[in-house]
Amino acid sequence: MTMAWAQAKMLSYYLRVNLAIYEALHGIVKVPAAMLPGSITAPDDLETNPVSKKVFEAVHQLQREFIDEQLGRTPMTPEP
Repeated sequence: MTMAWAQAKMLSYYLRVNLAIYEALHGIVKVPAAMLPGSITAPDDLETNPVSKKVFEAVHQLQREFIDEQLGRTPMTPEP
């Protein structure tokens, strides 16, 4: 399947809207533990490449928010 990045962004928006509506009515959609994303590894050029750093931090934040939601933790709860 191929789509433009603008279409992917709109798809992401509408999926998030529909998930928010569903979860408001039925509760959080639980993802099985085996399907949760694994840990990410920092790129080798994290300290020297500002783009790598920005991307890594964004992905890490998204993953953290997702995992926290799935585990019922409030944002910014220290990892065990």
